[in-house]
Amino acid sequence: MYQVKPTSFKGNHALLKYDQHFSEICYQGWSLDQAQASYQGQNIEIQTSSKQKESHEIIKNGIKIGQITLGCQMWPCIEVLDQNQVTQHFVLQSEGFWNYKYVLHFANPKTPAIVLQPKVNWKKLTTHYDVKVVSATPLHFEVPALVIYSIYAMNMLASTM
Repeated sequence: MYQVKPTSFKGNHALLKYDQHFSEICYQGWSLDQAQASYQGQNIEIQTSSKQKESHEIIKNGIKIGQITLGCQMWPCIEVLDQNQVTQHFVLQSEGFWNYKYVLHFANPKTPAIVLQPKVNWKKLTTHYDVKVVSATPLHFEVPALVIYSIYAMNMLASTM
């Protein structure tokens, strides 16, 4: 259904829905401190917090709705308001070794929401991701927004290693 494909070496990614370009996550310059994306009239901006450099604010249509931080185990933690204006907590973790994938879990109880399964193209040295919604409970989120937050968190995690 959804796919994420890189569009540049600086971290930009295109979000595809049924192989049609749906949105793009664009970073400002070569720094991974600020990114923008839009889809269906929704504008999302993620940027480093002016108060804490370890925290990244999620701003949707000009309103701060959450943040992304690195937890004590170096896993990105995403706190964001859902459609019912309730703060939801997620943790993005990689699972597996040879056949790894990234799983966005609800923090409590720890249940998976979406899975980003990488597909590596060794000839082009690129990786794209197939996105699967695996949540057994209603998400109360738009899937593209969760994917945008997850891609930013994956880039944030990669930049710290």
